[in-house]
Parts: sequence; C-alpha cells; structure tokens
Amino acid sequence: MYQRFQELLDARTLDVYQYNHTNVFVACNELLEVIVKTLEGNIRSRRHVDEVRAETLEIIKADKILQIHDRFLYTTLMRIVSQKVVGKSKAASDGLFTDPFHVFLNRIRFQMETPVKMLKHNYLGFLLDSLWESIQTKKNDEIELYLTSLVGQCINQGWSTNGLSQLLGIFEGEMSAEDKWSTFKHQLFPTPSRRFQVFYGIKIGAKRGLSAEEFRNTILSLGLILRRGSEIISEQSGMSPEFTSHINSKGNYLVVDIKATDHDAAILLAINSVNRSLSVATFFNLLDPEIAESHTLIALSCEEGQAKPRKIADIFRTHEYVDRKNTIFDDTRKIFLEEEKSTIMNRLHASFSYTNLSRTSSFQETKFITLWIAMEAVMQTGQFDNIISHIKCVLPEIIAIRYFYRIIRNFSEDCVRCGFISEDDLDLDMKESNKRLLVTKLLDIFRDDFNYEILERRCMVSTLLVFRCKQTRELLTSIQLIQECLTSYTAKTRWHIQRLYRIRNEITHS
Repeated sequence: MYQRFQELLDARTLDVYQYNHTNVFVACNELLEVIVKTLEGNIRSRRHVDEVRAETLEIIKADKILQIHDRFLYTTLMRIVSQKVVGKSKAASDGLFTDPFHVFLNRIRFQMETPVKMLKHNYLGFLLDSLWESIQTKKNDEIELYLTSLVGQCINQGWSTNGLSQLLGIFEGEMSAEDKWSTFKHQLFPTPSRRFQVFYGIKIGAKRGLSAEEFRNTILSLGLILRRGSEIISEQSGMSPEFTSHINSKGNYLVVDIKATDHDAAILLAINSVNRSLSVATFFNLLDPEIAESHTLIALSCEEGQAKPRKIADIFRTHEYVDRKNTIFDDTRKIFLEEEKSTIMNRLHASFSYTNLSRTSSFQETKFITLWIAMEAVMQTGQFDNIISHIKCVLPEIIAIRYFYRIIRNFSEDCVRCGFISEDDLDLDMKESNKRLLVTKLLDIFRDDFNYEILERRCMVSTLLVFRCKQTRELLTSIQLIQECLTSYTAKTRWHIQRLYRIRNEITHS
C-alpha cells in the first residue's frame, strides 16, 4: 500500500493515473453538478450531460464498494443513471425551460439529490473498510483499485496531494499495523475541517498619485485583513521561531482565515480568495496586478501551531517532461527550417508561446486556459467544423499510442525501486539509459515462457512487484485484453477531455 500510495500522488506519475482518479461518489457528484449548471443555463450543450452520464454509469457498474456495503443504494443509482437523456437542449425565450430535455433533467436532479447525500456521508467509510480488509487478505488487485478510488475522493473533498503524501508517515514507526491503520483512517474520515491562518506577502507602494497609506486603505476597503510583519511577530510572540523566521518584519501581509484539510489546501484556497477580492481594485488600476505575486506564503495551523512556508510555484507544480536526448527538439527544429511547412510552423509557434505563458503564470485559471489554447493551436487542422472535435476525436488515440510502452516502462521503474536484481541469464539491466531498448527486451521476455519464469522469480523480492509482473504478463499475452484496455483507456481519455473542455467553457464564459 505504501508504495502504491506514493505512486498515485507523485508528480512524476500522477499524469499516468489521473484518468482513473474517480469513484461512484465523485462521479455522481459531478453528474449532479453538470445537471444543475445546465438547468441554470450555465452549460448549454447536451453533450456535456451525455458524456458525464455515460462515464458515471460505467463507474457505477464497475463499483464493488456499494455492492458489498449498500446494495439498495447501488441499484437505486443504477436505475437513475441508466435512464437515457431525452429531447434536445434549447434556449427558452421566456426563461422557463418546459421542453422535454429540461423536464427530464429536473426529474433526474431530484432523484439524485438524496442518493448523493447518502454517498457523501457513507462512501468514504465504506471504501476505507474495504481497503483495510483487502490489505489484511493481501488481495493486490483490490488494494490497487481501492487506493486509486481513495485518492480520487480525498482530492475531490479538498485534500492536496502533498497533504495526502504526508499521511504516509503514519505507517512508519513501531506501532502495530492495526493502530497505524486506525490513526490513518481517523485522519481521513470524517473529512477534517481544520482552521488555518494564511499569511500572504504583498508589495505596498505608491501608484499614480496614490500614497502608500491610500494604497493600504484601498486593500482594507475590500474587506481584507492587512498586517505589517512586525505586528504579526508581536501578536504571535508565543509561536515557535520556525514560524517567526519566515515573517519579514518590514514586509506587509494579508491574513486569511481558512478552513481546510491540510496546509497546501489552505494556501490554495487563500490564493483564490485573495485574487477574487483584489481583482476589483486591480481592474480599475487602483492596485498593480503584480501585487498578489507573493514569493512566499505561510500557512499556520491554529490548532497545532505548525507553520509551513510555500511558494506559489510549489502549489501549482506539475511534472515537466524533459527530452534528454533532444530527439523531439531536433525533429521540431527541422520543421522550422523547411519553408514548405510554414503552416505547421505557425501553429507550433502559437502553441509554444501559449505554453510558455501558462508556465510563467502564477494563477490557476490563467495557467489552465493558456495551456488549453496552446493545445487548440496545434490540434486545429481544419478537418472538423468545431474546435473540440479536433481535440476529442484525435487526441485520445494519439495518447494511446504509447500506452503499453508506459506500462512496461513503469514496471521497470518499479523493479528499480524494489531492489530487483538481474542475473546474466536474462541479459537485463533495469537501469539501462536507453529506455526504448529496455522496453523492447522486457516485451520479449514477457512473451517468452522460459525467460518469463526467470523474471517472475527475480520479482519475488516484493509482493506488489510480483503482482505487477503477473498482471503485465497477462495483459501482453492476450490480444483480447489488449483491445479491451485500449478501448477503455481511449474512452476514459475522451471523457476527461470533455471534462477539461467544460472547465475551459466555465472559465471563459463565467
């Protein structure tokens, strides 16, 4: 469990698993949210409802938790979500939606509200109980399934990936396995709501005839709490030097009271709250937009007195692929040297520019929307009559090309982490720098009965590793399984793209 939990939350592997970070609670909650937004007129395309309903139905069908713990709730959700959407989405001139589509959505909305409330109160507890049972019985396939579901629900309910990762410390030390699990479960269920104070450093200065004091008064008029660093140090004199050492006595800080699950989640909520308030004054040029680009934010847990400094870049950090051998860079550079490929070159120029804008922005919405525009720029070839089809009808298959390569590559990295030792009889070095060659060798071994037996014996150093070994072997030797995996993966990717497109629309049309 320890290793799998790390994989699911690590920035280097999170992108591989993100399409599976969901469960019945998360899916039903999202479906209800999309239905409500459609009824309110904030979402206008029926396609969003169709896609979320289809994804939710597949997730409910595959769910084991409700089938074990609450069969009645399972059958109720199956009956509700199995209903096919009727009618077409139309705008009502009088503001009243009486067409069959909106009448149907209203009915589904009221049918789902009570089951979703029941899921909110009970599903996480059911999930934790099933996970503990699978750990005790050493059912690795269930451990993988339930852990993925657990991570998805915790993030949906406000946890940050850093906050969840730090809970792994509970499993270290001398306590019994039962006591460690009890402590871990208590941290997650019910979902904690702890009080934090976030100290958000800002720059105070004169602007276009406004004095520094008028500058401060503008901030205070927005309902924000502003303190000088010296005042904070004086007020928090009983705090540990760990906290006061992060406060600049000559600086100025916005103080935001937040309820959150962990320090990183509190900082994220504070960033959004501050930006929402400051946007009014920055729009009218009373404050500089750069005022909120703080170098450091400090989250202080009011109950424990524990302080953690963070940079905005830490909160929004993702893993960035590096083309170490420069092969992709060289191929791209050649395109820029060929005049007959000017159309492709122009699209790439636009895409690269928007990607760099996304990287340099400090704020979530800007990072997201500019990265989406970068993707639109490179994908829009003119073969479809709308933007989303260029992405949704092409990108899933492009991503799926390297799906099995990544599975084998990840297996090789699991081997390195688990202390896999390869003898000469396999001619295999898991630390081989040429990853293509390594994956090719492993693929040959998985498909060769004699060499596979040797590989499986070498994987006995870890129960999870030998489980992964058998799982990968079963997949790579069955054409039917390969087809099913590809179909499932592309469908999940397509649903996820539709989800991102909905977020894009909510940002641009908000």
